[in-house]
Amino acid sequence: MDIREKDEARGKLESLEERVRLLLSQSQDREFTAYLQNFMQRVIQQKYQTDLLLDELERSLRMYQNKMEQPKSGSYTYVSANQYVSSNQYVPSNQYVSANTVPESAQIEKPKKQMLGGSGEFAVGAVLLSVLGGAFILAALVMAGINYMNGFVRGMSLYAFSALFLLISEIFIYRRWKILGSVLSAVGISGLFLSTVLNYLVLHNFPGWMAVLLTAVIMIFVALLSRKRDSAFYRILGLIACYLCFIPIGVGITDAEFLVVCGMILLTNIVCVFLPVNNCRTGVNILHMLANTVFAQIFIWRAMWCQIAPEPRIIFLLSSLFVLQLLLVTSARRGQKTEGVQAAYGISGVLYLSIFCFEIAMHDRESLFFCWGVLLGIALICLIGFLLLLKHKEKWCIYTFANLTLMILALFLEGVQGPIFWLALLVIAKLLSAFRPVFLLKVNDVILTTAVSLMALAFRSMPAGPEDLLCGNLLLAGVLVSVPFISFFHPYYQILTTYTTAFYLMLLMPAMLKLPIFVGVLFGGILLFNNVSRWRGKNIILFNALALAGQIVCFLCLLWPGYRNAYVTYLCMLVFGLATIVITFHEKYSMNFGNKSMITAVFLTYMALIVRLGPSVVNSILLMLIALVGVAAGFVEKKKSVRIYGLVLSLLVCGKIVLYDFMGAPTLQRTILLFSVGVMALVISGIYIILEKKNALDQNAPKKEEEIPQ
Repeated sequence: MDIREKDEARGKLESLEERVRLLLSQSQDREFTAYLQNFMQRVIQQKYQTDLLLDELERSLRMYQNKMEQPKSGSYTYVSANQYVSSNQYVPSNQYVSANTVPESAQIEKPKKQMLGGSGEFAVGAVLLSVLGGAFILAALVMAGINYMNGFVRGMSLYAFSALFLLISEIFIYRRWKILGSVLSAVGISGLFLSTVLNYLVLHNFPGWMAVLLTAVIMIFVALLSRKRDSAFYRILGLIACYLCFIPIGVGITDAEFLVVCGMILLTNIVCVFLPVNNCRTGVNILHMLANTVFAQIFIWRAMWCQIAPEPRIIFLLSSLFVLQLLLVTSARRGQKTEGVQAAYGISGVLYLSIFCFEIAMHDRESLFFCWGVLLGIALICLIGFLLLLKHKEKWCIYTFANLTLMILALFLEGVQGPIFWLALLVIAKLLSAFRPVFLLKVNDVILTTAVSLMALAFRSMPAGPEDLLCGNLLLAGVLVSVPFISFFHPYYQILTTYTTAFYLMLLMPAMLKLPIFVGVLFGGILLFNNVSRWRGKNIILFNALALAGQIVCFLCLLWPGYRNAYVTYLCMLVFGLATIVITFHEKYSMNFGNKSMITAVFLTYMALIVRLGPSVVNSILLMLIALVGVAAGFVEKKKSVRIYGLVLSLLVCGKIVLYDFMGAPTLQRTILLFSVGVMALVISGIYIILEKKNALDQNAPKKEEEIPQ
């Protein structure tokens, strides 16, 4: 190359370099900018022909311009002059270099196309058949060991076959075919656990403690292997196989041997917790929780069937509960999303609570040491978990579980110990929910307050002695004292507190005063919660409606024949009913029903109809009096509907007298009835005549002339 050609080439390179810098300053695409930076390095190094670089830059620039002109069609990354991929895939910057300008050593190897990936054929051929094949091989090994070998050699051969199978799968097959290797390794792992069960139950090669130890060792090995392979499949398989092995081993053993089994189960669980797998860690923890809980249920029932003492069974349950708390703690402290773990924790907590209650119920109730031991054990385990999660929100899951569990188990305490325990839990729940705005704490407070209210009514409705009455009084006092702490869910707490107090006091009263005291408490609740600003919110109308509905039901109960001669009951109910209408039917109480006079007239009519004051003529006189008052009130308040109601009621009373009351009544009663009703009818008629004349005079009176200014 002569000097002239060298100068032209140098000029092209300089021009190309300036153009790349200009494009870099104008680029608005991250992938194209990275490509230009890579391109600049190649221009500076001058390892490629200038013409090839110019052609490549022109093609890439056209692709970039097309991309900028069509922003809605998707974002694309330039891989070469005639190739692009979706931008949601990561592409290194050196993939922008054209294949014809990059040396073979710098070219990126294209991924090989997977055969049958994601198809049904692949699922059947690679997965299902491998599982079936592995299961058949395992069954063949078991049959061969049982039928063609004897004694110790037979048992050890089962271990040897399973271990060799696992070794070949992990060393040779797993590296090349991961899925097939995983399935075959799972067959080997299952074979190791199955060999232990067969050696213990069928071949009797070693005692129970040896089987327990071998099962624990195999599980620890599987935990280490799953940790190394980061395989959630290995971990779940090992846990389930380990649990299934421990169930038959725990048959026909003593209490001491049962405790040894419990210790090994706890050890294997702790190893699995502290050797987690990163792949599907949340799912593994959820399955571990549920498997641990279900196994605990099954194992306890088997222990009861084997007549294991209650104390070792409770120790096992406490150790299983400790594993449950540990799984929640590790999930939260490792920064996982714990929504699913919390749900599994709640389900497991309910199952543990049921089995704890059954254990205490089956035990001698006179032994307070046993019951208190269970309560303190659960409290200690939950306290440890709470302290470990002190800086995490998941600690409230543990607190809620502990609170509800201890509350239910405290039912088995004798005397006043249970109510005092509930009151302590209620005070703590109220304080926490008042000062910590956590939804779970609010729900816990609602559940606990509701339970305490129901237990107060239960103690009062079925008193077996003075202690039960004292317990009921203590619980009701706790509910009432907690009223000032109401700061959320106002309508629910107002309804709960009011109705609990009403039912409790109703149970204290004689039969004739039950309805009046109930209506009186509801009336007092309306006055209290509507006149305190911190309890009066936009939902106060819900409480008022339910309190009013309770009063209406009580007034309907007056139709029961047992109240036929209960005049004190009628009088008290009449007073509370009128007080409710007069005082609370206002806008301040969100019960402004408009025509309050009409409501009062209807209420008085109902009370006059159902009251039994001797002869029926008395009811007619009362109804006629109500009609008279209704007409007068209608004229005074200028409400036509009330006047019409009083007029119609007076006519109906007159009809009732002629058709019903007059027939068969003594002469004196007839005389009094006719005279009283006649006088009131004349009064009503006189009211209409006087007021009609007055209205006519008002309409015919001349209007005053307006003074005209001079």
